[in-house]
Amino acid sequence: MSTQLAIFFVLTVAIAFCIVIASATLVVHKYSNDRRRRAKAGVYKRYAAIMTELLVCDVPALPPNATAQKDLDQYEALIAPLKSALARLSPKMQKVHREVLRGVLIDFGRDLAGEAAERLDYFFSSLGYVDDELAQLDDGNWWIRAQAARDLGILRARNATDRLRGALHDPHPDVRSQALQSLVLLSGVESLRTILRAVRNISGWNAVELSTIVMQFKEGAVPYLIDAIQSPDQSVALFCIEMLAEIGFVSATEPLRSIAQDYPNINIRSKAVEALGRLGDERSEELLINLAQNPIPKLRLAAVQALGMTGSPDGIAVLAARAREGGVEELTAAVRSLAKSGDRGVAELRTLTAEDPGRFGPVVAEVAEESGIVVTEE
Repeated sequence: MSTQLAIFFVLTVAIAFCIVIASATLVVHKYSNDRRRRAKAGVYKRYAAIMTELLVCDVPALPPNATAQKDLDQYEALIAPLKSALARLSPKMQKVHREVLRGVLIDFGRDLAGEAAERLDYFFSSLGYVDDELAQLDDGNWWIRAQAARDLGILRARNATDRLRGALHDPHPDVRSQALQSLVLLSGVESLRTILRAVRNISGWNAVELSTIVMQFKEGAVPYLIDAIQSPDQSVALFCIEMLAEIGFVSATEPLRSIAQDYPNINIRSKAVEALGRLGDERSEELLINLAQNPIPKLRLAAVQALGMTGSPDGIAVLAARAREGGVEELTAAVRSLAKSGDRGVAELRTLTAEDPGRFGPVVAEVAEESGIVVTEE
């Protein structure tokens, strides 16, 4: 019994000792981390002050005929003392200081514009950070590639454009997303040509991202959307048609008419028909009336719905015919479109109801309630 108590006592002491040692280690580790954080914060403040001065200080005015290289020479003269100071540090300290300075430059890059931004871009490149970021685009970890793609955009590293185009094909969606955003920062609306040619299989999330970018440029994006309608990727073509309808710029009418008439894919033709209805350009009315009589049900239904969006009185006869001849879905679409076609459309609904109350009465009554129109005569 005494032996067991002795063993228990020894184990208790050993455990207590281990706990004390572990606690002391944690305290020391925490103290060391706090100390490193404070040291880095101090270095950050110093570099932030230095960069602020370099970005706002005056440089000698250049003559009107000076080349762009002269500007770069002035920027290099500004950053040269800092580069020399970094070079004098030990390899270990140089790594720490370069990491902190990189963070300062990226933080500044989010808010600067104009000549100060040009200086910052040059400093980022001259200090070798662009080459570092480009190398990280090949890293095996997707989050490092994504961060590099993001930072290259923030710092407007224009010589990284080709590599960012390549990153649009990265296997990880976050890398592709960051590359897309950076290309927009670097090239503006012209980046849409590259992006829309490169993207494939646009998902719902990608569509949200792309639509946000397109709506920044609105009418400026139209030529690039029109060009990409012919994309071999169906999701890209459908996205472009949707955005053209959303922007509502009538210059898209003719390309959409061409797609609605001749494109080999029925889904895309139907989407173009819907877009023409949303644009409401009278140049589309004849085509929509013709397509409302097309033998392909999906095209026919899309055209019937589009005629409702245009509210064209010229389409009333064909809408009434589709109500009489079509199935339930087409009947409902035709009645809705007639309800939006003014007094003549409402008169046609009365005619249909009187002609066959059992077939048309319930649908007309439902649509009349939805749209707030009066179909029954007093």
